[in-house]
Amino acid sequence: MKFNIYDILFWIFFVIGVVYFLWYLFGDSLTFEQSLIILILGFVLKFYGNYSGFSGYVKHSFIKVREDMDFIKTELKDINEVVK
Repeated sequence: MKFNIYDILFWIFFVIGVVYFLWYLFGDSLTFEQSLIILILGFVLKFYGNYSGFSGYVKHSFIKVREDMDFIKTELKDINEVVK
């Protein structure tokens, strides 16, 4: 199983956020906003990790489309040569 650094950071911030939130509920410690910021930071890291993999996939897809378009261009050029 492959772990991404963003997945690991997500789980670290998620656990810390849950602990801080529970600490807020049962005692006088952090404010609600501080606990919420830690949870949001964890989710932002998680979404960024997912997006970075997606952008590589999109880049690869555009490269394949460009290769296909180059192939079509050469085929059309060959057909045009034969027609003339």
